[in-house]
Amino acid sequence: MPSGGGGRGRPRACIHVDLDSVWAMAASFGIALEKDPDPVLHTSVDNFIRLFGEYGIRATFFVTGRDAAKKNNAGIIGAIRAAGHEIANHSMSHRPNFTALPVRELAADIADSTQAIEEATGEKCRGFRAPTYNVNGAILRILEENGYEYDSSILPTFISPLYRAANRLSLKRSFAYGSIRHTGAPLAPYHPDEERVWRRGGMKIVEVPISTMPFFRLPFHASYVFQFGMPVFRVGELLTRAAGTPLIYIFHARELAEDEGEWRNLFPFKEIPLQTRKATYRRILDRITKYFDVVETRELVRKAREAA
Repeated sequence: MPSGGGGRGRPRACIHVDLDSVWAMAASFGIALEKDPDPVLHTSVDNFIRLFGEYGIRATFFVTGRDAAKKNNAGIIGAIRAAGHEIANHSMSHRPNFTALPVRELAADIADSTQAIEEATGEKCRGFRAPTYNVNGAILRILEENGYEYDSSILPTFISPLYRAANRLSLKRSFAYGSIRHTGAPLAPYHPDEERVWRRGGMKIVEVPISTMPFFRLPFHASYVFQFGMPVFRVGELLTRAAGTPLIYIFHARELAEDEGEWRNLFPFKEIPLQTRKATYRRILDRITKYFDVVETRELVRKAREAA
């Protein structure tokens, strides 16, 4: 298998994993559903570690403070760290209305989740991702005050209202998903403006936007590949290379989970066998490691600071 190292002058890539447990995913849909121990976390993480080990990849895993604080998840956190991966903050309780919370509640959520993750990992937490791909200046300011180096919440796409409308029609409920204002955000890491976080500005923190297709601004991370096929990824990957922008590529824990419980009814790829999902991952990672230098998120952020 190819490794994450590579040739000179190639674009860089970062691999992210959102460790959304059953309760966190269900909460995004306004549903109360919880399993303990969580079947997604307890069956997917080993699969990710083994797969990334094949490619020599060091990824960033975004975990909620609530899951980090659970004693029966300690082995999962330890295994991720032992494999050399970074653990970043995905808020305390994955509330879909995160950006609508009062500043006091935002500060408390970030403080509590930071403490939970740092106690679980034994090291400083440097990165953050807000639930449902949304962030605002208040959140970024609080993160700066808490010593965070980067946020990775912005998904630069215009499909946010279309996604919400589709979920209202198919699932009979609204689902928060990004912001159409983020469509024009840069596709490479940048220092955001506090008032308009989708634009470059003077904040110290670095925004690491989730990759969408250059020019078309369509998402092509793994969830979309499972729904629409590998051509979605190939087009996005080719356009990213053509534009010379970094690739910030996301996987989700549910995609490699082995449990077949009722929670799978929330997702369109529930009928795809695990071995097929693993094969799709390998096809994606084959292309990424062939054409990009895969680096840790903190390395990408350091380069962005040096270039500023």
